[in-house]
Amino acid sequence: MSNTPISDKNISNNKRPHSNERDLKNPQSGKAAIMALRKKPRSKFQKNQPNSEKNERAGGAKNDCLDHVSIGLLQSACSRVQVTIGKQFNSWHDLIGSAHTIKLLIGLGDREFGHGVERQGHLLALVCLAVIAEKALRDPELISHPGAYFRAMIDRAGDEQLNLTKSLHGLCSKPVR
Repeated sequence: MSNTPISDKNISNNKRPHSNERDLKNPQSGKAAIMALRKKPRSKFQKNQPNSEKNERAGGAKNDCLDHVSIGLLQSACSRVQVTIGKQFNSWHDLIGSAHTIKLLIGLGDREFGHGVERQGHLLALVCLAVIAEKALRDPELISHPGAYFRAMIDRAGDEQLNLTKSLHGLCSKPVR
């Protein structure tokens, strides 16, 4: 004798009882897994906002630190970096192409930079890198440990305490010596 119940051949597989998590037509399917990956749940208002402006401006960063950062603002703020490396930041692609040179300029290792990219996205890490390089070039005594400064910026971005727009506008307003 078997413990397996005899299936009714008249019930189709689609009407067979099963848990909701397997129901692909259910809009709640997989929602718990998505929510578990977020640090903070988003409100319904935030979910419905289009991300097109963020994606156009900075390649879809993981948080709002780049919302008001344009390539023009970065270009104006980081003039010393552009002169030093011999390349203008006319597009985000130009900034991405300059990453290795800027890392070498301030002595930031690939591992530290990679950790920042994993946590906050490529463009946010690159903008932080450019800001640190600009500050270090303007006043070498200001930033004695660029790696620690970079980690602190990435940590602040993760805590939603980093204001890159303010930093960039500050660099724009200070005369370059």
